[in-house]
Amino acid sequence: MKESEKRMDTKKLNRITWKRAKPIVLSLGILLLLISVFIGFNSTKNWHREQNFIHSQEARDEYNSYLAAQKTEEDDVNKNIKKQKITKEVSIMQRTRTQEFF
Repeated sequence: MKESEKRMDTKKLNRITWKRAKPIVLSLGILLLLISVFIGFNSTKNWHREQNFIHSQEARDEYNSYLAAQKTEEDDVNKNIKKQKITKEVSIMQRTRTQEFF
């Protein structure tokens, strides 16, 4: 076989292969396009739903209750810290008093 005949056979083979593969490739492309449109539509719908909730009174109420819970928790922590400081000062004072007697 000559070199030109091999090239012709390869060209024919590529052409036949592409004819068979073209519908498959096009179908996969269209399917991918439909899936991406569907995902984009759902993402947009969910985003609008979240935006509507964010601007609602219910969301404001939830946020205010969250802030109130955080405030009470911080107050409790601050009270515990003050108690610890006071008990530490008292124990230091008691030690110094006992050391003065000895």
